[in-house]
Amino acid sequence: MYSGSPLHQPVFVLTGPDSLDKCRKILIIILTDTMKRTVQRDRSDRSGRETEATVSAQPDRGSIDYSLFKVGNELFAVILDEITEVLHDVEIEKVDHLSGYYCGTIRYRGITLPVVDTGKVLSHARYDDRIETCLLIKGPEGVFGIMVDSDVEIIRAQPNQVHQLPDCYSLEETAILNGILVRGDDFYGILNTAAIYAKSKTKEV
Repeated sequence: MYSGSPLHQPVFVLTGPDSLDKCRKILIIILTDTMKRTVQRDRSDRSGRETEATVSAQPDRGSIDYSLFKVGNELFAVILDEITEVLHDVEIEKVDHLSGYYCGTIRYRGITLPVVDTGKVLSHARYDDRIETCLLIKGPEGVFGIMVDSDVEIIRAQPNQVHQLPDCYSLEETAILNGILVRGDDFYGILNTAAIYAKSKTKEV
């Protein structure tokens, strides 16, 4: 069921094995329509009060920088301030005593850092032709790495691009995702990096 409370939309009751996909498609329609109406309202409010040059000269208010990437075929985002560095072509050393959620460890500036297999944490298949990128994250117990499957793009998102998760997401998904970032026709799950770190320390995979 999607309650619709964040967007003030009617309730949808979905059943069957494809209910999650249907719910996400409905979410896309709702968010797209909401964003169009927001843009139209903003343009109307500015009309006659500010020139285009004045608007462009004002600083962004409430905007947040995100890093965008793929894990498997899915799109995700992490708040840029949580990332200390982006690494390519890292050499990962396997470590037997780490849980199955870890790829292993890397040496970074003389320090050994654990690296999480984000695909396993998110239950997404990773493909052989992927571009392996390691994001170094500020964790609750120090810096750790997460492996993603593409190059990283940095964007500045406005508040109206970020939305709460609808009720159709599972408890496991809501524990790891902080919301949805909308960019054009694409939807990015905003990762809770602290939750990823916590899950990576469990033994079950």
